[in-house]
Amino acid sequence: MYSKGSVIKLTTILTEVKYDAFPFNVLVSHAKRFNSFDEFMEFYTKNAATGVYWHFTRDPKFKPTNRVTPNDLGPDFNLPSLQKLGYSNGLMVTTNFDTWIDSIDDTQRQYVALLDLSKYDPRKIKQLDRGFGNEYFLKHTSNVRVVGVYPLKDAAKLNRELKRVLPNPKKDQNMLKSIYKRSKI
Repeated sequence: MYSKGSVIKLTTILTEVKYDAFPFNVLVSHAKRFNSFDEFMEFYTKNAATGVYWHFTRDPKFKPTNRVTPNDLGPDFNLPSLQKLGYSNGLMVTTNFDTWIDSIDDTQRQYVALLDLSKYDPRKIKQLDRGFGNEYFLKHTSNVRVVGVYPLKDAAKLNRELKRVLPNPKKDQNMLKSIYKRSKI
């Protein structure tokens, strides 16, 4: 878990970027893995890989594990089809909180875990299109850290706050360039 001061506050981002605070630590870490700013931008924009990853759960004490198979696979995905794609046990996460919150059965999943993937190689994050919103399959979870687990309403408020501080790829090119440059230090 994170200490209270390690998650960036909106007022902080308005004055300076704290590269070692969540979610910017994730973006800096991801940017390190790319050979050029253009490669990082493609990952950030095409995959909507904003550094903020969510996992909807029924467990208020959620801990990442790769010992389970996603059980809400939808009509086009089932375990054999996932296995053909090289997926089996692992963790499903999303960067598209809003789509999920609108479609989630809140009697089944009353909590949302906010995850830090700064130690996860972004090239190993597998994007899926199961029709649930921007989703990723994480085969290995040992490098996934939990920022916090929140009731749905609290997570929705936090998501709105995080969306305000995350760089917009069309408007905030300079901030994204700064993140990339910081990753090379």
